[in-house]
Amino acid sequence: MPRIQPSRMRHCASVGAVFLGALFLVGCKMHTLTEIYVKDIAYVLKERESVNTPAKFKIEMATESKCQEMKGQVQEMMERYLPSFKAKSCISEGMDDYLVAEAKVPVYAISDEEESSGQPQGLMWITVTRGGEEDKGVNVHASLNQNAFRQLDAEMEEQFDDGLDLEESIFRFRLNNDTRTVQSGYALYSYVDGAPYRVFRFDLPERERIEIQPSDVAISLLNRQGSAGVVYFPQGISPQE
Repeated sequence: MPRIQPSRMRHCASVGAVFLGALFLVGCKMHTLTEIYVKDIAYVLKERESVNTPAKFKIEMATESKCQEMKGQVQEMMERYLPSFKAKSCISEGMDDYLVAEAKVPVYAISDEEESSGQPQGLMWITVTRGGEEDKGVNVHASLNQNAFRQLDAEMEEQFDDGLDLEESIFRFRLNNDTRTVQSGYALYSYVDGAPYRVFRFDLPERERIEIQPSDVAISLLNRQGSAGVVYFPQGISPQE
């Protein structure tokens, strides 16, 4: 298991879902889990090519019957902004009803020059950046296309009489060490495997994984600035085949 140097938060609000705080058809919550693989991070940094990573969505609906009724409409709308979006099924858990969906989220490596000249296309993505010439660190951010999000919000409001509420959503990232070496890093102001931390430092063994849920401060940054930090590797990444 990862070595933990705990510095726990006394309070940490429940937070938003991966980029889309979307699909709040009844003004409700959505749970999203996006996979992040260490080898993907290393690949996009080296090759300067994007890869896609899987994400799962569980969106709260008014009732299971309403979910079944609106499933096709949600699919048609969402695939215009996220082409890989697939509405799968409607489920009940206790007193709550959900639409379950899947999608692929792009992972990009972006330099300062590329950031100044434009942004990737699509609704959301994972951004990977490297430090300067003397900085080996690697940052992993959640990124949101704010123009596309506002357009989707307006379309939702018009069709379903209820817009999007990103800051009341929940999102999680599962960091998978699919290399053959220990990877070291940290996450700030996050829940990690369900426990709250101000700073969570980890030495993640090969083939292990941790689940990171950024705080509501990160969601506010994502909503207002289009980007929020997820995890940082101060010594970079050196995957071994």
